[in-house]
Amino acid sequence: MARNVNVMYSNWRTGTNVSFQRRLVDVSISYLNDAGEPQTKSGTITFPDILQSLGADDLKEIAIDVMLRVWRKTQGIDT
Repeated sequence: MARNVNVMYSNWRTGTNVSFQRRLVDVSISYLNDAGEPQTKSGTITFPDILQSLGADDLKEIAIDVMLRVWRKTQGIDT
């Protein structure tokens, strides 16, 4: 894996829409709240439906992150 990588991107634009098969996953998260009490939240996440709750800036940031991860792997920068 590369150790010192600088990434720059520009020219973010809209392309063609593509279909994506819906995926579901059951999730359970256990944590301590601010009072130190154990809590658990469980539910089913549906992708890509859950992305509808994100604002455009957050969605753009996530999309760029995923695209860069895939691109770096396919270019042999990361293993």
